[in-house]
Amino acid sequence: MKKLLWIVAIGLLFTLSAKADDISDFQIEGMSIGDSLLKFMTKKKVEKNDLQYYPSDSKFYTVKYTDNIKDYDAIEIMLKRNDKNFKIYMIRAGIFIKNLKECQKLRDNIVREIKSIFLNPIYQSGKQEHYLYPNSFQYISQFMFKNSAHEYDNIRVSCYIFDEDTKKMHNFGDNLSVIVQSGIAAEWIENR
Repeated sequence: MKKLLWIVAIGLLFTLSAKADDISDFQIEGMSIGDSLLKFMTKKKVEKNDLQYYPSDSKFYTVKYTDNIKDYDAIEIMLKRNDKNFKIYMIRAGIFIKNLKECQKLRDNIVREIKSIFLNPIYQSGKQEHYLYPNSFQYISQFMFKNSAHEYDNIRVSCYIFDEDTKKMHNFGDNLSVIVQSGIAAEWIENR
């Protein structure tokens, strides 16, 4: 039942009146890149939900979003440290899945919707071994937006399938992940 509701909701999430060409036009749970997270969470909740993925002196940090989640199992938001406006630079939303076939079906539906929304994205799709976890795989569909404010802006829809050892060691579950990120955040992650 949750899957059926999710598929219907995805259609609503991605509906725009005109074709877009900027990732800030794309929403997950009503949030977009460039929005202030304070529209969705209090400052106190933001501070309490810092996931501490990065050192306290890093340029960015990631917050667990827990309010009003309807279509996903988990959401993480990346913010710039010491930004009093709490501007969103990345949104990562995930759904835990049973198997690759289920994930690919969901991914294909989301990819189709993204293709119907955006004017000229550069699209790539493929499979690769996960860069951190041997014997685990990523099935990636990625959209790049060269004519946007920053050439590395992107949306990625991926199926993450982990091997049993990795699942046990890190308490991971296979999942579908939708990541919308500004090029500024993407470059920082790649170069840190």
